[in-house]
Amino acid sequence: MVGVVLTIGALAATKGVSPLELFRRQVPPAVSEQQTQETQEQNAGETTKGEEVMPPSVDEPVVYVANKVEPSVVSIKIFQPETQQTARTAIGEGSGVIYRPDGYIISNNHVVELGETYQLIVTLATGQEFEAKIVGRDPLTDLAVVKIDKNDLPAADFGTSRDLQIGELAVAIGHPFGLPTSVTSGVISALHVDIPTGAGSPMVDMIQTDAAINPGNSGGALCNKYGKVIGINAMIVSSSGSNAGVGFAIPVDLAINVADQIIATGKVSHPFIGIEGITISDEISKQFNLGNLEGVYIANVIEGGPAEKAGIMAGDVIIIIDGEQIMTYGDLIALLRDHKVGEKISVTVIRNGEEKVFDVGLIERPIEQ
Repeated sequence: MVGVVLTIGALAATKGVSPLELFRRQVPPAVSEQQTQETQEQNAGETTKGEEVMPPSVDEPVVYVANKVEPSVVSIKIFQPETQQTARTAIGEGSGVIYRPDGYIISNNHVVELGETYQLIVTLATGQEFEAKIVGRDPLTDLAVVKIDKNDLPAADFGTSRDLQIGELAVAIGHPFGLPTSVTSGVISALHVDIPTGAGSPMVDMIQTDAAINPGNSGGALCNKYGKVIGINAMIVSSSGSNAGVGFAIPVDLAINVADQIIATGKVSHPFIGIEGITISDEISKQFNLGNLEGVYIANVIEGGPAEKAGIMAGDVIIIIDGEQIMTYGDLIALLRDHKVGEKISVTVIRNGEEKVFDVGLIERPIEQ
């Protein structure tokens, strides 16, 4: 993985701070169900929806997963082109997962973003190298899609992240430190984890695993015991920059949604409610005299945005959206991702001790937000 490092010391002091990319640079300083199904049907070796195929040997499930998934995980490197003065030089590396047989590969935004300027090379498990182009990137979800000019690729078997359980087997496959394909195993340690990024919008609903994830693994596959991809490896918490038993992957359902949008349109749509909010902590509760309220405290309402137009005000506390309880800012973001621009949502807030309900129309998230 090329991943993101969240230093433990910083986490202890701030309950989560800006991740530092593990992407090893040496340079100086929403899609319809029909579309999703069509894409999934193109994936080689896809089982019937809802059908799980048990490994042939329950004694060696990791071996089964490795044999099944390894051909679908690629190495991604960024090269500074050769000049008269210098040879071609690798300036970044990571991993990717073959999404479709016709050349589409999912990875992390932070793995491939330098490919906008420098040469992007994908190496298959067979050792074949191909120059890739970026189809689209989404910094908000740290996901990206690249494409190589080759058909009949061994696409991975993409599962779902909806029914994951803490304690089930998790197998991470990628290219740490630029090495050939590496396989590590562990369990799913936690679900629905929110990671502050310092960039306004946190990484939400993440899968936590103790399967060893190191620099160069980002963009690689996190798999279940059936050899289905359940997440895209993205970041770790470490005081050293290497594996410390706390790794995080982006849920595969989100990865599929983002990839399908990028392939269809080259970009990702992000519904926007028009607030700046924060999860109510003990500190926030005391500061604003919120008592035992749980939810999202609205620190600011964007002028002219959907929330302001609906009548929501700074100081309100969001507790419910469309009947779903909102406990954290991550809950709010995750729920918005289930909607489309143009849809309306019902938002319940607490204002001066009273419940108020507003209908809010969602708009496209402004770039500056």
